[in-house]
Amino acid sequence: MMKFRAIFLSVAFFALPKTALAQQSSFNIAVASGTPVLATPIELKVIVQNPQGEYVSLDLAASTTDTFAIAGVQEISQKDKTSASQNFLLKILPLNVGPVPIKLVWKLKTPSGYSEIQSPPLVLNVADKPLKTLKIYDIASPMKAWPLLWPWILAAIIIALIVWAYFKRKKEISTVSSSLSIDTRPAHVIAQEEIEKLKNSRLFEEARYQEFYFELSEILKRYFERRFSMPATKMTTVELHRHLKQSELDPQILSRFKNLFDRADLVKFAKVSPEKNWHSLDIESSLYLVESTKPKEPLPVSGGAPR
Repeated sequence: MMKFRAIFLSVAFFALPKTALAQQSSFNIAVASGTPVLATPIELKVIVQNPQGEYVSLDLAASTTDTFAIAGVQEISQKDKTSASQNFLLKILPLNVGPVPIKLVWKLKTPSGYSEIQSPPLVLNVADKPLKTLKIYDIASPMKAWPLLWPWILAAIIIALIVWAYFKRKKEISTVSSSLSIDTRPAHVIAQEEIEKLKNSRLFEEARYQEFYFELSEILKRYFERRFSMPATKMTTVELHRHLKQSELDPQILSRFKNLFDRADLVKFAKVSPEKNWHSLDIESSLYLVESTKPKEPLPVSGGAPR
């Protein structure tokens, strides 16, 4: 009886479908260039070994998190039916300091269809921006002391500068507050008008990319501040994304917001040069965010008096 059971199990093992014993995709992820520094792009090289007839593609929306942004994906080797290996070059922007796990989600294409897999996480130890190298000078020869009058002159200049800066700041705050209180139009109407004005400006065409994205992100922050009564203009991208999540917005809206603000942060802080299609893409995404989150208009009451 035991001999018959052993023969039966042996036959059942060899009769299993090939898919049950098939090799799964394996990933090798390493830093290709750069050092993990906050808000500074770093390149990762990903080598994927696939079973015959299968290949993967990166799912950008599912991979991006609050701790890092994906600035670009380039497949170095072209996938084909005869190659079992794929090479990718990823540009990552760390958004947090300390250990940042890079967890990537991939779409696997097999002869039977698509499925989702996740590569093993790579942990980057992200540091603050490095201090600028200090230039060392020789010790200067002793200088004659100024008359005792100079400390009073210096103090008067400092006091004058402080007073000037105080009144200038107060005037700016007063101007912003008055403009917000005077304009009683709905928040989405103001935002749409400001986006159209920015669209027709020549900031992008004149390669003034940082000014363009600073203004675009501020327009949307002011809109969210009016629309959801939150201090959006004082928040970072991560903080604003967290607050919008709590507003129970549609995941597609949150994804469009995250992609737009991640690209803006790349240009504003990492000084990445945007691609040509970013102008129309980000203007369209901004209008979409405003249109999708504006207050819903009440449906008209249909019907009338029965005849």
